Amino acid sequence: MNSLLIRPINDHDIEAVSTLMSLLGYPVPSGEVATRISILHKSDRHEAYVATLGQDIVGLIAVSFDTMLHLDKPFARITTLIVDPKARRMKIGQALVQKAIDFAYKNGCGGIEVTTNQKRHDALSFYQNNGFSLTSNRLYKECN
Repeated sequence: MNSLLIRPINDHDIEAVSTLMSLLGYPVPSGEVATRISILHKSDRHEAYVATLGQDIVGLIAVSFDTMLHLDKPFARITTLIVDPKARRMKIGQALVQKAIDFAYKNGCGGIEVTTNQKRHDALSFYQNNGFSLTSNRLYKECN
């Protein structure tokens, strides 16, 4: 059996990341993935990791942190998490979340948050089973 490896995302991961994003319901063309990876790499406030089993990329997490006026420490936010459906129930998502928590801790964050679509009932349960608490409502408005 192949062992799980979690590593920072790189330019060789573009096609696999594009496929994973489509599985999540957000089709992102490869060229746009490449641009976004480049932007992530230009900032020390963002990181993305892939999970691999052998040569196969089976998961992805992106995390960032920011400073808020009302908090004494920065906070981190998981902005993307996807595990290939064929690789679920293998604790890959849990390992990716732990990697994001490690990133947050290393950067002095006081906590980490995540937003999940109300339709993703499995995701809500997953996060709650991994120590996240439902604390607030999130509202959204397009800037156009």
